[in-house]
Amino acid sequence: MSRSKLLDKYVAERESLVNLIEGVTRAAFEADRDLSEQDHDTMTRAQGRIAELDKHTERLSVDLNMSEATARALSTNGVERTGTPSAYRSAGEALYDLLHLSNRESRQRLETEMTRAAQHMGTSAANTVPVAGGLGALVVRPVVGPVIDTTPGGRPFLTALGVIGLDTPLGFSRPRIEDPVTTKGNAEYGAAPATQAKEKAELVSRAFDIKLDNIDSETIGEYLNISQKLLALPIPSLNIILNQLAKRRAIKTERRAISEIMGSTSGVDLALVPGADETDGENVWRAVWAAAAKVYAETGELPQFIAMGPDAWQRTGSLLDKAGRPLFPGVGAAVNAMGSADATSFSIPGGPAGLRTVVTHAIDGPEMIVGNAAGLEVYEYAYPILEAVEPSVLGRQIAVASELAFYRPATESGGGDGNGAVIIAPAAG
Repeated sequence: MSRSKLLDKYVAERESLVNLIEGVTRAAFEADRDLSEQDHDTMTRAQGRIAELDKHTERLSVDLNMSEATARALSTNGVERTGTPSAYRSAGEALYDLLHLSNRESRQRLETEMTRAAQHMGTSAANTVPVAGGLGALVVRPVVGPVIDTTPGGRPFLTALGVIGLDTPLGFSRPRIEDPVTTKGNAEYGAAPATQAKEKAELVSRAFDIKLDNIDSETIGEYLNISQKLLALPIPSLNIILNQLAKRRAIKTERRAISEIMGSTSGVDLALVPGADETDGENVWRAVWAAAAKVYAETGELPQFIAMGPDAWQRTGSLLDKAGRPLFPGVGAAVNAMGSADATSFSIPGGPAGLRTVVTHAIDGPEMIVGNAAGLEVYEYAYPILEAVEPSVLGRQIAVASELAFYRPATESGGGDGNGAVIIAPAAG
């Protein structure tokens, strides 16, 4: 009885230590921070004690009672005896019966002797020689390595833009100046200040307005009902679930940002050179510079990045000049090269026209986007992880969500969605 009580004590202490480690991990995740030195110390001491408890538990868990089958096998040297003496006195007699299986007496003697032959044990009776038992029910296959997930993660485009944090999920207002004197194409562009006609003559006077754009946010989120029994698995099941929910949210918000900036109507075709196509180095070079100039014309600021998907990344990295030399060689860049690139990284130092290259999984087609922070503003309010216990179904409900808002500063007088980002796309047809 004392052995059973001590075993229960070890199991209870181990469970409390596991809950302690999960609590420290969850607190760091919800606070969106790295583990602190104190967290590391707490988890290290808890893990060390768990290892000791596992050793003690293993020793105490051994069944000390000998089963009847084991005792019987030991008493017969591992062979179940029938009480019948051996049917054969020599190998010749056994060979005779093997050669005369059609004879009923020979077959009966042979079957009687074969049932007395040594039996076998394996991990699986089905995969061991005939007349075998198995320990398959006790075989536990270990989990080796992390969970395989081939889905690309992260938010490279949002990271390049810089997401602005919201203090409230209730939306906000964005002020902007509307001044006909500083708007190109307007009849009053550059009309103020003006040269004074004569001394003491009245100076020119031109007013401007500050308009207010109201921005509404949208809620993006999801939840899962998790069995409490699932959390008892000897793997970090809760962390796997939370990480997957975070990856889903990252993919969704990244694709929403790309969808928003693709709403810009500013664009240039790759086929700027007559007879050339999008695989021509000179053609791409001209298109990127044309897009850069258009970004400046729309926003009054120079471009900062060129965003593309894996398709355009492959096309850009394989561009050649007229002599068949790569414009983005992996090593030993020549004087004619735009920059360098290699297939082991999405980074293209000194990308087309010197722009920072951003490769995102959210762009599925061949388009490229040239822009800057004035082309699209992204705001996010990340809700904390919401969690509720469901006693009636012995489970737990977990939800993650964000408030997301996009704003494209107006590029035309009168407001509306701006077109500060320029889309480079293959020419139609």
